[in-house]
Amino acid sequence: MTPPLRIGIIGTGSMGRTHAECWRQTPATLAGFVSRSGASPLADEFGAPAFPRLEDLLPHVDVVDICSPTHLHLAQTRAAAAAGKHVVCEKPLARSVADADAMRDTCAAAGVQLLVAHVLRYFPDYSDAHDRLARGEIGALREINAMRAGYLPSKASDNWFTDMAISGGPMLDLMIHDFDFARWMGGAVVEVSARASGTIDDHAFVTLKHANGVVSNIEGGWHLPPGNFRTRLEVIGSAGAIRADYEQRASGDVPRVADSRANPYLLQAREFYAALTGGPAPRVGAQDGIEALRIALAAIESAHTGKPVGL
Repeated sequence: MTPPLRIGIIGTGSMGRTHAECWRQTPATLAGFVSRSGASPLADEFGAPAFPRLEDLLPHVDVVDICSPTHLHLAQTRAAAAAGKHVVCEKPLARSVADADAMRDTCAAAGVQLLVAHVLRYFPDYSDAHDRLARGEIGALREINAMRAGYLPSKASDNWFTDMAISGGPMLDLMIHDFDFARWMGGAVVEVSARASGTIDDHAFVTLKHANGVVSNIEGGWHLPPGNFRTRLEVIGSAGAIRADYEQRASGDVPRVADSRANPYLLQAREFYAALTGGPAPRVGAQDGIEALRIALAAIESAHTGKPVGL
């Protein structure tokens, strides 16, 4: 019998906790966390050691799950792949397309998988919309309208989200969810236009033109009061429409799941575990993460210049 995969998590913030909670509901074993201090409440809670460096964790794991700041993803992926470890990486995949391409190519050369956690594809309202469109229930897709609004993620110290050079702001760190979903639904994006309300790192409106003529309009930002999170989705077809609109409360910096039918983070972990143990590829791949990143960076550029950006 094949032993369970050993998972090591880099990052002990709210997303590291979320991933840990889900991995322990799969056959996986939580083998450790990487924390700069070499200690973490998560290590005590989940009964796994904390290591001060990734190099110290690598001998004890089969999979490295990266929940660290975006600009660190490339170096951490390279170290994991060089040690023959599969990589699960939170979105955004990287801070630049060149870094994301290097992550993909490094893992491919090492013969390990790179899985990117674009969890929105696992949220019931969004996966249901995708399935209903695929079944032809609303006819041919014409337009997607989406909104994702939250508040600036907070940290007691060293809040890297406030540094646009590192986090990319809400268009890269938050709205990338909807950019990925729009591409999943509407196909390749050929042009991106964006404008900001207030400052560019606060509230933005982005229009995506797809190669097939579909248009996606996406609004988002970190402009709501702390503890509030709001999403809206409208998918318009030639024969009908799909709508979902709800307000959520956030636990830490991770929104709670409004639909109790399934925990999308758990669905993602289970699908990733299956893929890492010889099962089918998950519904989102490394190239999807790269293309979503490309769209987000084009949106930031367009908001700065006031001009559309072609892809």
